[in-house]
Amino acid sequence: MILYYFGADTAWHEQSAAALNRRNMALLFALSNQESISTVYNVIRSTRSTVFKNRKKQKLATTKIINVYVAPIFPERGFLNHITRPINRMLLKMMHPKVFEASTVGKKLAWCYWPKGFEDFEFMGIDMELIFDTDHNIIDEPNIGNEKKEERRLLLLRAGKKAKYILSSSRSMINWYQQYGLSNTKILMNGLFEERVNLTPNLKENKNYVVTYCGTLSKWLKLDWLFKILHERPEWSFNFIGANYQTDITTQLEEFSNVNLCGFLNPKQVDEILKQSDVCFGLYQKDPSVDVNSMKLYDYLAQGIPVVVNNYHSNLKEDFNDLLNIANTYEEFESLLANPKQMNLNKVEQFLEASTWNYRVKNIINGILA
Repeated sequence: MILYYFGADTAWHEQSAAALNRRNMALLFALSNQESISTVYNVIRSTRSTVFKNRKKQKLATTKIINVYVAPIFPERGFLNHITRPINRMLLKMMHPKVFEASTVGKKLAWCYWPKGFEDFEFMGIDMELIFDTDHNIIDEPNIGNEKKEERRLLLLRAGKKAKYILSSSRSMINWYQQYGLSNTKILMNGLFEERVNLTPNLKENKNYVVTYCGTLSKWLKLDWLFKILHERPEWSFNFIGANYQTDITTQLEEFSNVNLCGFLNPKQVDEILKQSDVCFGLYQKDPSVDVNSMKLYDYLAQGIPVVVNNYHSNLKEDFNDLLNIANTYEEFESLLANPKQMNLNKVEQFLEASTWNYRVKNIINGILA
């Protein structure tokens, strides 16, 4: 099978699995690891100069991934769009004849991540079977204004009707599609790569009790519990790994002497801090659209560190095989942070083996080939 991937953040540059911390790039690499896939074309919307500069570059040495750059050769603004779009498609296909030629032998599949990936797929105007991955619930999220929601709704429906499978880590997103009569849906949970797993106990260097949060500092955080625990536990050391997203939370956190703001770190640096922690936590607002299992929860477990999370969606216990410490009240949250249940590392290892990106993607691809 030849796979066309739309929606990567960047070109593929021989990254290691352990360095990948975003779903779209993790899926790109996991797809290239599948035995049934011979080549992965990583189609990247770029600039005209980048297209000309990179059109003769070959496949990277150690993976099946080939970066393919596309962009309008002629402007597509306003009334020109319906004239120049077909010309641009023709020129790009001529520039990449081995990539887009219709006579390519074998099954072909397009994998589109997020609306942007689907828009790039539409830009190229290629006709093939399609997988559409929304990631999480992107119809109810507060980061898009009301004026954009109708545009988003129409795009999601257009992609869903075109797709063989609609994928999401969010049950509410799947339910939204099913309300429109689209049943070609599958849950694709977040995961991790085997290279991140290190369940070997580590000798702590900090004598203080260390509590760590890793993730975006966004409006989805349950800030009332967060600031309350910081006030009530001044003797604990709190690490925050991540940056603001449309918030000023770090400014508020700077006021606490027991807080260490680590900023954005690469996965290796993240794992080093997690390994020096006594407990890690997730803390999210309870909203029907936030029914997603954060990648960070898998990262915590991969270091053998107890995980405490508020009960922000009803499937947490089931999804994580009862490995998390789940709090229904603030009092439970504080108590579990102080005294999390002892981890069964054998059970954790078994859970993580079934939660790898390679395992999850293999099940999807096998379903397509069946």
